[in-house]
Amino acid sequence: MSDEPRQAPVLVEFQRGGADRVETRHRGAVAVVDCGGQLLWHAGDPGQAYALRSTAKPFQLLPLLLDGLHLGSGDAAPLTPADLAVMMSSHNGERMHTERIAALLSHFGLAQTALQCGVEPPALRADREELLRSNRKATSLHCNCSGKHTNMLAVCHRHGWPLESYLDPDHPLQVRIRDILATLTGLPGTALPRSIDGCSLPTYWLPLETLARLFAYIAEPGAAPPVEGRYIAA
Repeated sequence: MSDEPRQAPVLVEFQRGGADRVETRHRGAVAVVDCGGQLLWHAGDPGQAYALRSTAKPFQLLPLLLDGLHLGSGDAAPLTPADLAVMMSSHNGERMHTERIAALLSHFGLAQTALQCGVEPPALRADREELLRSNRKATSLHCNCSGKHTNMLAVCHRHGWPLESYLDPDHPLQVRIRDILATLTGLPGTALPRSIDGCSLPTYWLPLETLARLFAYIAEPGAAPPVEGRYIAA
């Protein structure tokens, strides 16, 4: 894992009026792996570490899936693909997103006040203007990470873990997520560099090549190592 930042190569160059008139250059790094995790191509340093931030969301959903909370029980219906999608992605805070997250909180027996993701306005101007016209304020439901936080609260509620401290890196849920990342990456969990994400949750730093392998496991779950003694199904 490369800790010292290196200047990434230019990936995109915008020209205005000719090849000798460069308006902007945009740098970045790319790592391409196959479903077996073999590095096929890269631009820049594939060993450079980057903060996972929202790229971690699909893997932060694994505790909920491993616990079977998506399957439903009793009178509760199974979760839909759209339910899972909003819990492992960044959303725009549109009405379809906030209504779905409110429904998920109710499904899991949780109150909106349990969300500690913070408040932010919707991403789209039309939705911000709708709030203004109706004399309403943005809430935690509009935060683009509210789905992820709902997922985490559901797992905490299932296990009887404290809801008020789920942001703490030493909370049982955060330790579990860290251990899952360690299993999938083959890196020691206690050695993973950690920061705080924009929504106040712990986030970790991984080499770009390792992050690419994680997403290869989404394409080919059978290539992933067992997590908590179980193989991840597609």
